[in-house]
Amino acid sequence: MGNSGGSRLHSTSLEIADVQCGTSVVVMGRYLMGLRREDVLGHGHSSIVRRAVQLDTSVEVAIKIYRTHGEPGSREERSILRMFRRQIDVLQELQRPWWRPPNTRFWHPTMAGKEPSELFLKLVDYSKDASGCAGMDSKERSLYVITELADYSLQDMLRARRRGELEISKDQVWSGAAAIILVVAALHAKGLVHLDLKPSNLMVCGGRLKLIDVDGCVAANTVLWKEDTSISYTPVYCSPEWARFVLSESPVQVKVAPCMDVWSVGVTIWELAVGHSVMSLQHDGLVAIHSRGAHRHLLKWLGGLESPPSMDSVAAVDPELHVFLRDWLLVPDCSLRRTLAECLCRPVMPSSQSLQSARPSVTTQSSM
Repeated sequence: MGNSGGSRLHSTSLEIADVQCGTSVVVMGRYLMGLRREDVLGHGHSSIVRRAVQLDTSVEVAIKIYRTHGEPGSREERSILRMFRRQIDVLQELQRPWWRPPNTRFWHPTMAGKEPSELFLKLVDYSKDASGCAGMDSKERSLYVITELADYSLQDMLRARRRGELEISKDQVWSGAAAIILVVAALHAKGLVHLDLKPSNLMVCGGRLKLIDVDGCVAANTVLWKEDTSISYTPVYCSPEWARFVLSESPVQVKVAPCMDVWSVGVTIWELAVGHSVMSLQHDGLVAIHSRGAHRHLLKWLGGLESPPSMDSVAAVDPELHVFLRDWLLVPDCSLRRTLAECLCRPVMPSSQSLQSARPSVTTQSSM
């Protein structure tokens, strides 16, 4: 397991791939993939995402290439293959028609009016092994996931805002919050938990917010062990209960629950509202003091929270949002957090879920 940017219970901080000759290459016989530095849309510990063009349609797509560092058949290669196949399974499941979950706390009528493709990144293609199953491309010996190309990420918006290039109004914050909540509520309605929600994993495609980087998604109530290297998390956005799990010697397993994502959604909305959270500030301060142990110190502080973290910066600009975050999402006791579907029932939640009017002039695609 690892922290992405982070931690993969190891880290998702991947250096951009080695310099390659030429400016493009044909992948899987159907996609012309750019090899220039500007064609890199994002990267993680085990993968890199590049811009490409589908040869028969001239449509732009994003290609995620998994990188295996171990020997063929090694534990590391098996872990990467498990992540790859899980991503394919999840992306396929996310495009299937809705079904109402047995627990009505995870359902909201808004979902029924949305096509899954409006909320989740569309899978275009993927590499297959000699038997036709998801796996290493039989000719190129590589793992590829091809998806639609997004316009920009929520992280891009936040960076543009910090540089003074973009203003986000109070109404846009609420509309963005509603979009984030709807997307992740829909994931939970499908019975899945993301575990690494953060601004870079929320992409805008044609004005619609969509969720990416689902190779770490697991079914709710799954029991995870610390030794599982196919699961990622990011300390600044992870929940207090996850922080305690990472730090504890015993137990060495945890049951995955949607409330873990609820906390991450709260931190993300906090950053959307004021540009940063106390967790990110705490992390930056700890990095300055403990260059190597900052993540562990942050997790220790986070895991020890008994009351919601101070959100004075949010209260100063939007008291109603402050109350919403404090009482509904950023509650240290996970059993007291509301479900995201319940959040959509909140009277102040806008019916419009869009970030189209707040657009930075950049395009990235994280690591899908």
